Amino acid sequence: MGKRRQERTYTVPLEIVIEEVVSSYAQYENVPISIMEVSEDGMRFSTKVELLTEDTIYFRLPSIDDTELITGRVAWKQEIEAGLFIYGIQILG
Repeated sequence: MGKRRQERTYTVPLEIVIEEVVSSYAQYENVPISIMEVSEDGMRFSTKVELLTEDTIYFRLPSIDDTELITGRVAWKQEIEAGLFIYGIQILG
C-alpha cells in the first residue's frame, strides 16, 4: 500500500461520463472517462480531455449510487500518448 491511506481496488476499465469539470480556463460537461482503480478517497482514470491539477470535477458513479453527486480534485496528471491523459483525483467531502 506504500504511502496510501486506503487500499486501492483495480477494476476492468469502467466507462462513465463526468457531468461537469470546472477549471481555471474552461468548463466541460459530459466528459467520457475510463476508471482504472478506485479507493475510498480517490480514483485513477483516463480521458482525452486535458485537465489541470487542482481542477474540480463533479460526477456520479452509477454502479455505486447514481443519485449522489461526487466532488473531486485533480491531484496529478500524466500524458501517456498524444491526446490521452491519466489522472489521479482526490475525493472531497
